[in-house]
Amino acid sequence: MMSLKIVILLFLLVIIVPGAALAEEMTFFTIFHVDKDQTYNCTFGLREDAIPGFDGLDQPAPPAAPDEDLDGFLAMVDPPAHLPNRWYRDFRPVDNLILDRIEYFPFNLNSTHVGEIASISVATGAFNSLPYEMWIHGPGGFYEEIPVPGSINFIITSTHMNFFWELRLDDQVPNTEETLAGIKALYR
Repeated sequence: MMSLKIVILLFLLVIIVPGAALAEEMTFFTIFHVDKDQTYNCTFGLREDAIPGFDGLDQPAPPAAPDEDLDGFLAMVDPPAHLPNRWYRDFRPVDNLILDRIEYFPFNLNSTHVGEIASISVATGAFNSLPYEMWIHGPGGFYEEIPVPGSINFIITSTHMNFFWELRLDDQVPNTEETLAGIKALYR
């Protein structure tokens, strides 16, 4: 009987622990669009198992092909000296957002489509229950909140543009109405 309880406990741990680990992750995907060209290469966010700086969750991006007319990539704040500062993926610890209440993810857009309208879309994958806001900073003082999933349009003003995703911990406290019976049930 005791061994059956141990087996059941181990089975529950296998089921419950991975679910809890996924709850401590926020992943965002970006897509850049200009006319028919698009690039899908930027994934960033927060993970419980990430460490500050470069780790096994971050993925460097190779240089763009010589004939590439649209190239988007993340830039790291403190990149390793032996790697170029071009990233497909950049993950940071969840604690960074909880402690600082704000986290910046710089990214660059290189394009030959100067003067054309471009679009940046953001979507979310793995997600925890932390309330957040996503903002985007761009050249010329461009600063806008972007709903996730959502997208923004902008004009490409130069061949190289720097942006920042700003992930902000939302301070709003939700208001819920509760009946007297519901409140009493909390104390039973």
